[in-house]
Amino acid sequence: MQESADAVIVAAGSGIRYAAESGIRHKKRKQLLEFAGTTVVGFIADVFSRIEEVKNVIVVYPQDMDAEDFRARAKLKKDVIITSGGSKRAESVKSGLRKVSSEYVLIHDGVRPGISKKLVKRVIEAVKKHGSAVPAIKPVSTVRYMKGKSLKTLKREDVYLIQTPQGFIAKELLEAYNNYGDLSFTDSSSLMEAAGLRVKIIKGEKYNIKITSPEDYRYIREVIKR
Repeated sequence: MQESADAVIVAAGSGIRYAAESGIRHKKRKQLLEFAGTTVVGFIADVFSRIEEVKNVIVVYPQDMDAEDFRARAKLKKDVIITSGGSKRAESVKSGLRKVSSEYVLIHDGVRPGISKKLVKRVIEAVKKHGSAVPAIKPVSTVRYMKGKSLKTLKREDVYLIQTPQGFIAKELLEAYNNYGDLSFTDSSSLMEAAGLRVKIIKGEKYNIKITSPEDYRYIREVIKR
């Protein structure tokens, strides 16, 4: 039985929200911002490529960009497989999944550079054991939500902050996307649950944050420097 894993890095976003929050018009999308001597997505690809259990690294790039132009701007190495994404996340994930040749697949956000080799290895071990693996952390602050005109408090022990990379059996995930991919799921684990498959939660990492604002970008750059 083939037991390697392919990593699909979803980097097909336009970065419109980031540009709006920055107050200026960025020439580069979040995934192409400078990061630790390379770019955000280039750094992520390098992390996966240094893990022996990962056979192929696949990056999904924006559909409005030329393939080799993206590779050059992202500073991706020649052995990284690239494929065009779609207008929705589900379309981009499916595009990446079509390039997968391993039994297992890891789906990772292209703007989440705080991953560690240790976390990736734990995800791979867990997906081999349980058929799925989704890293998550518990909130440290009080979590409240608006119901009608009043605020309600959620029990923190019942709340998870979901992260990536999320690991699955590749053929099961592709089947789920083919059947349910037209719906608006924010991540692959939600899709798999909708398909009736159990999702195994494992411990995530504090610094494995997603860059959604300029403050996130500055913060994680300093973390990586240290």
